[in-house]
Amino acid sequence: MMSFQSPAALGAISQLSVMAFSAGIVIPITVVVVAVMIGAFCDLRGFRLPNWLTFSLLVSGVIWNTLSYGESGILRSGTGIVMSALPLLLLYARGAMGAGDVKLMAGIGAWMGAWFGLHVIIVAGLVGGVAGVVRRVRFGRSANAGIRHFPIEEVARHADRKQYLLPFGLMILCGVLVNLVFPGIQQLTR
Repeated sequence: MMSFQSPAALGAISQLSVMAFSAGIVIPITVVVVAVMIGAFCDLRGFRLPNWLTFSLLVSGVIWNTLSYGESGILRSGTGIVMSALPLLLLYARGAMGAGDVKLMAGIGAWMGAWFGLHVIIVAGLVGGVAGVVRRVRFGRSANAGIRHFPIEEVARHADRKQYLLPFGLMILCGVLVNLVFPGIQQLTR
């Protein structure tokens, strides 16, 4: 009979805990990366992030964290949603960002938590800033002429003005990938 203190039993228990930890990290990362890649593709193609994508990401993140961590999972998802969406919600209210970007970030926050979501926003904002400078150099002073006084959602409906838009879903994808590939970035702000 094998005791739980035998090397074989301890090895099996250790392996099970590593597998549980891996699933606890691998599944959220996989879901978020796949969803954000789909979102970036949709945003590049048509400057829209579909509701089926953003809402399913948000709801599944809350469910995953609740089932995985109980009450603390609900708190993790809730704070992730609020802290990841709020900065972009302010931009949306001013007409400077589409609602899909806000909902996509809320979904990322639901899965990965507030800290990760805030870091994605920082990197996405930096990448967006660089893209804006490149756009300004490419189009000159007319870069904002076609869109300055219109909400982004309205500009996206006009084919002649779409050239001036930046698909922020792509910037969000960059933010997610940078934070996953270089997790030490998050340590810089702690």
